[in-house]
Order: sequence, then structure tokens, then C-alpha cells
Amino acid sequence: MTLLKYLFVCLFFFSVVLCQAQNEDDAGLWTGLGIGMDLGKGLKAKVSPQLRLDENMSRVAGLFSDFGIEKEINEYLDFGIEYRVGARRRKVFFEDRHRFSTGISAKVDIAKFRLGMNLSYQMSPRSSATDADVDTKDVVRYKTSIRYDAPKKWLFDTSFEIFADGEEAGLSDWRWQVSAEKELSKRKAIEVGYLIQKNLYDLDMDFVVQATYKYDLKSFSKKEKATTGPIEAE
Repeated sequence: MTLLKYLFVCLFFFSVVLCQAQNEDDAGLWTGLGIGMDLGKGLKAKVSPQLRLDENMSRVAGLFSDFGIEKEINEYLDFGIEYRVGARRRKVFFEDRHRFSTGISAKVDIAKFRLGMNLSYQMSPRSSATDADVDTKDVVRYKTSIRYDAPKKWLFDTSFEIFADGEEAGLSDWRWQVSAEKELSKRKAIEVGYLIQKNLYDLDMDFVVQATYKYDLKSFSKKEKATTGPIEAE
């Protein structure tokens, strides 16, 4: 655990220093819990509550939870649907937020590396919230990722994602992430990471430290299957 503490502290101070050097940008902190459960027959359910801070980690920006179902089509393809509900700060008050998303993921394992691609579509039922942030816009998302299964139950991951705005008929944002995950036990893991995203319309940038505690519940099926690794949460 000592190594994880040092890693999180380094990421925290790196984001603060970087953003203080660029006053127009914002440092954030996203903390959350990822809970997964194997339902059997290739189905997995997940619940992911999250708290987000902005204004250089001094103000609550939002609080929400994702509820999702994933279906393994075969060893290379997965399909998922997800619903998000919560509240997002808009100036001096909070506005309820909802989002529905669906997507398909492709993955291939090469030695200790996993290459992944994800294509998803997200929509917000409230038009007044579509301009609040990239997570509540009606967009198509394209994501590529590389994961390395390191010794001593570590996973290292990096990804790059672009967001295509259907209304504007062009790219609206991009997001880059890097993370390190440590398996604490068969069902428990902790992940820390760093995220940079840029709005291509107003050129605003966000620098975000991430910390997530993950837990896999016991299998719902009568005959429990061995897990292949810590659950993945967006």
C-alpha cells in the first residue's frame, strides 16, 4: 500500500503544479467506487458512483452514478449499455443530469498486452444539459487503448479518445488517460490515474487526478467462474 500512496500523492501534486502554471485551465479530482457482478452467461452488471471536484480541486462539480450491463459476445467483442443519473454544478446551483449510452468494444491479447477499441454513442434526454460538459453531450465516442499486465498483480493502461458532435458535424473534444491498477485480492483492486481533455471549440483544457476503488461481488450464477482480472470502469 505504501507504493500506492506515493503514486497517488505524486499524481495529485503534478496536476496542481501543472494547472497553476496555466491559469486558464482547471485541475480536477475524480474519486469513485466500481462494483461489478458476474451474472452468468457472459453478462456482468456494474455500478459506479463518482464524486468530481473542479476549480483546482476546491469545489464539488458533480455527483452521479452509472448503472450498466455488459455482454460478452465472444472472446474479441463485448456489448454494453449504461445509464447515468446524478447532479452537475451549473454556476451557483446544481442541475440533475441523466445520460444513456451504448457501445461495442473490441479487444485482442498479444502476450501481456491488450489492445482495445471502443465505439459508443451517448445522449442526454435534457437538451438544456447538452452544453454542460462533454459527458452530457450527444456525441459519438471513439477510443483506443493499450493495457499491460505487469508482474505482481499490476495493470498499466493508457487510452486516447475523441468525441464527434453530431449537431456540429465535427470533433468536439479529445481525452487522454493513463492509469495504474493494483489488485489487492481476488475481488478488490485500487486504481489511480491522470486525465487530460481539451474542448476543441473554446480550447479549454482540464487536468484531472483519478482514484477508484474496485470490488467484484460474488457471482450470481450457482457455479462461480474465476475472474479474469479487476473490473474495468470508465
